[in-house]
Amino acid sequence: MPRFLVYKRTHPHDPSIEGVFGNQDCMGQVRGFNYDVVVGIGGIGAEARSHGIDRRLNWIGIGPILGPDHDNRGHPTFTFKHFVLLERTGAYFDTHCPRLAEAMYDSGCRFRLNHTNEHIQELNRLVTWAKRKAGPSSFYVAPELLAEANNDDCLRPDCTPTGCPPKPRRRRGAVC
Repeated sequence: MPRFLVYKRTHPHDPSIEGVFGNQDCMGQVRGFNYDVVVGIGGIGAEARSHGIDRRLNWIGIGPILGPDHDNRGHPTFTFKHFVLLERTGAYFDTHCPRLAEAMYDSGCRFRLNHTNEHIQELNRLVTWAKRKAGPSSFYVAPELLAEANNDDCLRPDCTPTGCPPKPRRRRGAVC
């Protein structure tokens, strides 16, 4: 049975439109946990809302492929056998995984590795959907994101078209 990492995001650009998870060193050591599928969903805070990613399915990576360590803290980066990047164009997460969305958003947890059987069923359906979305190339980036790659829509003043720099470390959310 595959292991799923589901985590709440505060901002776009990690993973990059090239499919590199950890390009900005977001989620640090969590990226190195043992999982087969990672699902990034928009958080509910002000920063996620400012980027339009709140409560949305932002991205899915299936079949992690270990890459080089990030220069900042030395945590690994990953690409994936199958990759779907939607950011703010994604549907609300509860349309794909209603029970898991409820569990994630009603709790203070930042990420979840342990799931109920019901959540695993929802996630397995999501994986099937993502593989279809990625198609024969196994790689999908929402066309709007590709068109904007040189005209970044980020509202943070320190962001560039290639991404946002890591923010200062904050108090960590709960682990579920």
